[in-house]
Amino acid sequence: MSATLDNKPVEFWKPITVKAGQVNLPACTTTAPTHDPAPAAPADPDLIPDYPDHWEIGVLYGPHGAPDFFTEASIEKFFEQDWEVHYNSNRLGIRLNGPKPEFTRADGGEAGLHPSNIHDCEYAIGSINFTGDMPVILTKDGPSLGGFVCPVTIAKAELWKVGQVKPGDTIRFVSIENDTAVKLSERQELAIKSLMAPPAVDLAKPDLAPLNGLSATILAHLEETDGRPEVSYRQAGDQYILLEYGPNVMDLGFRLRIHALMEAIADVQPAGLLELSPGVRSLQLRYDARILPQHALMEYLLDLEATLPPTDELKVRSRVIHLPMAFEDSATLEAVDKYRQSVRDTAPWLPNNVDFMQRINGLPSREAVRDILFSARYLVLGLGDVYLGTPWLLRFFDQVCYYPVTEAELDEMRDQFRAGQLTVKIEEETFDLKSHQAFLDANAGSIADFRKMQQAAYAKEIARWKDNETDELDRLAKAPPKADLSGLEKFGELVSAEIAGNIWKCLVKPGDTVAEGDPLMIVEAMKMEFEVNATLAGEISAMHVQPGKAVTPGEPLLSIKI
Repeated sequence: MSATLDNKPVEFWKPITVKAGQVNLPACTTTAPTHDPAPAAPADPDLIPDYPDHWEIGVLYGPHGAPDFFTEASIEKFFEQDWEVHYNSNRLGIRLNGPKPEFTRADGGEAGLHPSNIHDCEYAIGSINFTGDMPVILTKDGPSLGGFVCPVTIAKAELWKVGQVKPGDTIRFVSIENDTAVKLSERQELAIKSLMAPPAVDLAKPDLAPLNGLSATILAHLEETDGRPEVSYRQAGDQYILLEYGPNVMDLGFRLRIHALMEAIADVQPAGLLELSPGVRSLQLRYDARILPQHALMEYLLDLEATLPPTDELKVRSRVIHLPMAFEDSATLEAVDKYRQSVRDTAPWLPNNVDFMQRINGLPSREAVRDILFSARYLVLGLGDVYLGTPWLLRFFDQVCYYPVTEAELDEMRDQFRAGQLTVKIEEETFDLKSHQAFLDANAGSIADFRKMQQAAYAKEIARWKDNETDELDRLAKAPPKADLSGLEKFGELVSAEIAGNIWKCLVKPGDTVAEGDPLMIVEAMKMEFEVNATLAGEISAMHVQPGKAVTPGEPLLSIKI
């Protein structure tokens, strides 16, 4: 990249005088002075970063490590390995190519087929998230919660490096202590204020070996007692702590206890505790270490835990909300087709999600899936912006009931709602954990019979999945071949890909006339759609890609002839 002022090159990292009316490229935003500015000095040379092809990035171990999720050898290999930046990386997440991890679990149990699956929890910014066997660095535009393990989290002061990596670069992750990460952050802030390079910080490496059978990611652990499940406090970078209740099983008592803890924190929330984000059996706490050091936050949480009531005495207000649903509507089926085209074409849950749900639960028919869907109540345990935004209506512990409608009826009801003419049926209740447990006890026999059938079907599905998963992951890791650019100039002006992704839809064809700014095609990347627009007016002279093709930045998509 270069910069110019009135078409004359200028140097980076040195002040320049700009007068009104001059044109500078690339464009930048500054505050207009109200008087003649004082002369500025060049940046301290020690502050000017390098932009290499190989990066070292400081990370904190956790929240999920060895031996509970990964083997110790796998964690050691993670830090010894140079990871290659995948071609399909962007502002939502940086995919990495490298060795397959070794997990200590055969599968995710209730949470999913793969051993990387866990009950939904919150993701810290900078988490390295294993979605199956492939690691992804989650950035600020990425998902805030999900159901995959994260063995390390990038230190706040090191996150800038993630924004500079490009496909093909390699990264070596360096384990650092929390105190070191805080010092790096303080050094960064001082450098910004002074525009001078402060003294370097010694990157002391922590001991990552488990202690007394517990992962080094765990800052504190409380054993189960009468009235309270076990509690683990996991390190999740230098800005977050992930608190978990109980073992890795679904238990509504754990979620209710999270709710009770959040209410207790609201009564006596310390300065520096910025945000609380609950998951299925976890609570992520975001804090400012400059105001509230990690050790002080831990003391506060441990003291507060001792004040909570027994879990089986917990109750919470709950609303029963009745919502319409069209079963297997065209939008859902189109989303599956899109996934097959832009992500992967084969998986246990493909080509049809309902068939997969029937198989993995051991149900006799597709109709049984539908009947359960419309007869059950669904308790809201988490809300977040995975990719769709926080739901407008729902609250924690709402009970959602669906009733069947046709697709045409659903469209009409949506129009009525937008016009303020649709009334959603809502009933007020109290969710009492003790009463719920009595219901489970009364139906223990039939529940046990269903789970036995379900587990047998689940085991078959895991075997089916493992047969082809390795080959599929190898295929996904490979970058598409480089495009041949020779001879394309004869077609006119090239429109090229700006990000890595997959072509979802081509909205034009050769011979079509377009105006500048018209949409041409849609690129899918990390479950987001990005529109490609015409850079000039003219006629589409050639298409260089088709739907389903993986593309890299700079790859030609189509040509426009003026």
